[in-house]
Amino acid sequence: EQNSNLEYYGQSGGLNESFSDMASKAAQYYANGSNTWEVGADIMKEDSGMDAMRYMDMPSRDGMSIDSADDYYNGIDVHFSSGVYNRMFYLLATSPNWNPRQAFDVMVKANMDYWTPYVTFNEASCGVLSAAQDLKLDTQAVKQAMDKVAVNYSACRTKS
Repeated sequence: EQNSNLEYYGQSGGLNESFSDMASKAAQYYANGSNTWEVGADIMKEDSGMDAMRYMDMPSRDGMSIDSADDYYNGIDVHFSSGVYNRMFYLLATSPNWNPRQAFDVMVKANMDYWTPYVTFNEASCGVLSAAQDLKLDTQAVKQAMDKVAVNYSACRTKS
């Protein structure tokens, strides 16, 4: 919220919620040098029937979150639409020659320099690609992660 001022509804709301989850996974990686891909596992009650609040590797494991932009619909709760970018972040962070720190660096730069308050998943992808390019990181890995969550970057114009 402090950079792009993402609105907390629609796709920008899902991205806002996802960015918070990404930050938690980046902090975990910075502190431990490794990650679990569960969000909120430490605060779940034993009788809840769930191991975590959210699962970044496969968001739909919680029974409500979506794994793909193709599954987005107007009115979906932002906690559940966060699954699209949560999964994309996980896929990128676990790609060959990537780690959660690099993936989060890209997302922070996209949030600071490219995203706008009402950005859609597809529009946000352009910022992610530009940020990866700015940081001289592998944009092909970014595109592959986006492809797996049906985020369309075909309209993006990145620097050559």
